[in-house]
Amino acid sequence: MSISPIYETNGLIDETVLWSMIGIRNDKALKKIGERIRALRLDANLSQYKLADASDIPRSQIIRIENGEVNATISSIIAVSRGLNIHPKELLDFKIPII
Repeated sequence: MSISPIYETNGLIDETVLWSMIGIRNDKALKKIGERIRALRLDANLSQYKLADASDIPRSQIIRIENGEVNATISSIIAVSRGLNIHPKELLDFKIPII
């Protein structure tokens, strides 16, 4: 697979471009996870600032996750669930279309 130099920085390929090229990113799932986290946060009466503090991750990352802009890592999912005082599986308790 040939990659245009425009997507490279210091010889490294931009991760977003790479995931898009190989089709791993699922935007519908990312949106659903973000919506789920936002709903659980609001149910717990937490601001994004308080969740970020309780999760020990930056508020900017909470915003990106809630907006479905990033593919949250397992570590981030665990941190957010800890901040919400729930089991990580509760964050993933939703339905998404397969196709």
